[in-house]
Order: sequence, then structure tokens, then C-alpha cells
Amino acid sequence: MPKSIVRYDLLISCPGDVQGEIDLIKECVEEFNEKFSDTLGVMVQVRHWGNSSYSQSGDKPQELLNEQFVKKCDAAVAVFWTRFGTPTDRYGSGTEEEIDIMLNSGKQVFMYFAEKPISPSSLDVKQYEKIKEFKEKYKDKGIYFTYSSEEEFSKLFFSHLTKYFLSKKQIEENEKQNAPNLIVRGISENDTIEEIVKVRKFKTDQYINVPEKLEKIKQQYDVISKLEIEHTSATMENQLLINKKVEIHESVKQAVSLTAEQLSIELEEDFFDLGGLSENTFASLSVLGRKNLVGGKNEKKKYELITSLSKQILELISWVSIANAFNGIKCLYLALENNGSAIDEDVEILLYFDKGDLLDKSEHPVLDDKDAEYLIKECSLTKLLEINRCADYLSYDDSIKRMPHFIPINNDLDLLGLNRRDYQKEYTDAYADALGYEIFEKGEKRVVKLQMDYIKHNSIIAFPAPLFLKGIPTEIKYQISSQYISEIINGSIPVIDDNVYNS
Repeated sequence: MPKSIVRYDLLISCPGDVQGEIDLIKECVEEFNEKFSDTLGVMVQVRHWGNSSYSQSGDKPQELLNEQFVKKCDAAVAVFWTRFGTPTDRYGSGTEEEIDIMLNSGKQVFMYFAEKPISPSSLDVKQYEKIKEFKEKYKDKGIYFTYSSEEEFSKLFFSHLTKYFLSKKQIEENEKQNAPNLIVRGISENDTIEEIVKVRKFKTDQYINVPEKLEKIKQQYDVISKLEIEHTSATMENQLLINKKVEIHESVKQAVSLTAEQLSIELEEDFFDLGGLSENTFASLSVLGRKNLVGGKNEKKKYELITSLSKQILELISWVSIANAFNGIKCLYLALENNGSAIDEDVEILLYFDKGDLLDKSEHPVLDDKDAEYLIKECSLTKLLEINRCADYLSYDDSIKRMPHFIPINNDLDLLGLNRRDYQKEYTDAYADALGYEIFEKGEKRVVKLQMDYIKHNSIIAFPAPLFLKGIPTEIKYQISSQYISEIINGSIPVIDDNVYNS
């Protein structure tokens, strides 16, 4: 079975008078790999101009070496004895330049100075003076060691090599294990999480179940039909008051009768008979919007039931219009998964669509004024569009606090019909709020932007609402940025039509 090996590149940066140390560095690295490559899955590979560079033109030699491999290394080892090296355009030697590159990049440099004996006749004083100046530069930074023999160097370097790369491997593993990992997933029609997202038809059944509503309406017809009316007569006390006989309005009779016909319910001739029920119109002047009914218990109850029945019928008619406007729109249900072992916060998700594939907010389903009014007054677009939590994932509200769409109303004026409201505008605003995400134009693309306050580790959060489509994309590319992931995550999720619209 293949094993996962973490490889680190070690730059050997030494002048030409320490060839023995260069050979020892390679031997130490080989020993390190033999001991730890198979058991711990970590390997070090040496990089040196003698075996890692290639012939190239177009720039100065040291610049070419820097780009070819120096800047790509994870750490460096530098050894000095008597020679400092050949100067470059900006530094006293190539070794000095390479050390500076590594240190400025925040990378590890193992630096050693030999104190081995040397014949005075072979000593280049100028080179040696440069070494002393260079050593003085770093004496207070604690990044170099001295040695007096090759044997001492070998032991010293192997110890440093082992401690550094094994601790580096452990740190990286710990960071990897204790980090969030964010991925966009699809939600299937049976509420399971998938690595693809299937195109679906939007359904409003989760808000109002029409068959269930119809059954309740049928039951109310039956209750009204079975009520026995007392046919009370007005008392002398009531006759002295300004009373008015109560009758069911013709528009209500028409709505109730037509609905009964549609449901194959046969109404008795006295279905709308309220007996001697009357209204005290004088008392009603002090109670806004309510009738002060005078009559028997069943007479009052029948009036209330018929009024309630007509309201339910009108609500159902309006709801059917709303459902017809929304139902059947192509859409995608998405979620964000954190399968890492740490929470993440301040998450921003960008999804990219071709303009012809995504429905913009300005293209929301059209409602007439009456249906828009019913939707604003009696329903909640947020509840209508939201993806509810289930066993496999949480809802968007579990991750972010979202202010509800709220419009202050003076209820007394509204009851009197004196408060004129623009329900179309309220509907447009409520629709935008309920979606919970923003849509921007970017060239030929539409970009969906969604934000989450936080997402727990090993959890899945549904998007606030489905993404409504005009076309069917083959995939959705996305970018995710967050507080605890340093790099932007780039990914994509395949979109499957699954012949939904041909079935």
C-alpha cells in the first residue's frame, strides 16, 4: 500500500574548502532518511548547485540558481572554514546571499564555523577576514555553532537535523489535524449530503400542505352543517338598542358555495341561515373591527365558523397562487461542510455561475397585489424558502444571527384602511432578505456571496435558501475564505440534472 511521505528540501550552501563537511552532510541526511522515512513518513533531500542546477541563460548565475532551487528549499545548512566564497552583485559571496534569502523567508538555517587547524601558508587572509566579519554579524543571534573536527561536526549536525525536521513534521501534522476543512456539498431530495448537487424543482409543501388544508376545510363544512340554530327572537331590551340583523355577505356566500361545488360538497338550503342573530351597532362603534353579536350560542358559533371558513378558503386561493408562482422553479440545495477538527469563523463563500444559469433577485416570481399582501401579512418568506435542519445537517440560522424582515405598522390605522402600504415593494425586499445571500455581476458571471459567522468542527450547515436557476450548469466553482484558514480554498462541485425535468 502506498505511503504518504513528507519531503523537505535542504540547501547545502558552502564555499569550496569544506568538501569533507559537504560529504558528511549528505551522509547524515542518508542516515536520517533510513531511520525515519519509512517509520515516520518524513524524508530530507539535499539541494546543491553541483547536482540541483542546470544550464540556463537570461540572468546572472546566482539569480538563476536562486530561482531554480534556492528559494524553493525548506531549510539550509552553511559551513565556513577559511574561505568566504565568490562575491555576487549584492553580497560578499553566493553563500551569504543564499543565507540571507532563507532567513528573510523565515526559514531555518543551520550555520557552522570550523575551528580546525590549518597551515598558515594555505590561508587567504582576506577571505578569512570576511569570515570573521560575517561571524561577528550573527554572534548575538544564536544561529551558529562551532566545531573542531569533522567527527564533532557530523554528530552536531545530525542532532540538529533530527530535532528540527522531526519537530517540524510534528508541528505540521498537529496544524493539519487541528484545523478546519471547508467543502461545499449538495443536499439531496431525501436530505442526505452528497459530493454532487442535483437540480431539483422547488416545492412549497413544507410551508402549507394543500391536501391537508383542504381536508380541514371539508371538516369545517361538516361541522357547520350539523349546527342546530335556536332562531332566537329579540328581547324588549334588545329592541330598544340599535340592532341590525346579521347576514352572510354575498361575496362570502359565493366563495363558500363555489368551493363546496369544487369539493363535491352539497350545501343544505339553510347552510347560511343564522337564525335571529343580530349586531348591536351602537356598541360596535367602540370596538374597532369587531361585531357585538346578539343571539343564541349556536347562532354566534355558526357565524364565526362561516367567517373562518371563508377566510381559510381565501387564504388557500392566495396560497395556491403563491405556490404556483414558486413551485417548479429549478433550484440547487447546497451546504457547507467542515470535516476538520477545529471550528472556523468569519466564513465567506463565493460561487460562480454563468449569467444564463442563475436567477437574479430581480427575476423573482411575480405576484399580484392581493397575493403579495397575503404573503406579507399572513406568511413568512424566510420560512417559505429556508432549508430546514434535519439529522444530517443544521440550518443556516444555527450558524448566523439574521435580523428578521420587519416593517413597523400602526395596527389601528391598518384596520381602518387608512395606512396605505406598498406590498409589492415589501414583497421584493422580503424576498431579498429571505434568500440570505447577495448576487453580483462580474463580467459574464454572476457571483453568489454568502457569509457565516461560524461553523463547528465535524458539522454541516445548510445554505439559507436554495439557489434558483434559469439554466443548468455542469459545475459550480467556488472560493472560501475564513479566519482560521490562511489560504483561499478553491473548489468545485459537479451539478447533475438527473433527468428531473424529463420524468
